[in-house]
Amino acid sequence: MKEHSDDDKEKDEGNHEIECDKSTEKDSEEDDINIDNKTEPKNISPTENSILSEKMSLFQVLSYVAGGIHVMIFILESILLPNSVKIQKIFCIAKGHMNPSIALFSFNQGCYNLLLACLTFYGLYHGETLLVQASLVMQVGAAMALLISSTKFYPGSIIQGGPPLAALLDQRNAARFTVNANMACILLRVLTQI
Repeated sequence: MKEHSDDDKEKDEGNHEIECDKSTEKDSEEDDINIDNKTEPKNISPTENSILSEKMSLFQVLSYVAGGIHVMIFILESILLPNSVKIQKIFCIAKGHMNPSIALFSFNQGCYNLLLACLTFYGLYHGETLLVQASLVMQVGAAMALLISSTKFYPGSIIQGGPPLAALLDQRNAARFTVNANMACILLRVLTQI
């Protein structure tokens, strides 16, 4: 057996250190390459597509706005309408004509709008595009029903249906969301004919 001298051990240790330094340099170069290429991780958690992420698409922003509007409509219809003459005027209810039947109907309608908002927020938070799309289509449909029922509700239908319609139209530009432009085009045609 051959015994190693102290000089040989230092060389081996020195070579080993050099090899370690080289592998560390390779790892850091690979990290630099990933940073420079700005590659995204393959597994994206749902919260990275939610409001917690740093960058949101216009589709997401408009969807959050649409959901917020429907929460506001819930507050107006379910909470404020029965007790406020000013709010009753917004909904074209003549002074003194508010009765329990209208209050019950408006409460149920407000809850429907709150559920649409919750569906939108849930889908956005969990990255479930289909849920968001379904909610947006229902919101636009409700706005169209409002518009068809009476032309004096035109401003309300624009407020209720504008942001969800814009979000659906923006999907053509959002690469990670499924394009559903046919429904949006049909809705636009109907709106322009009225």
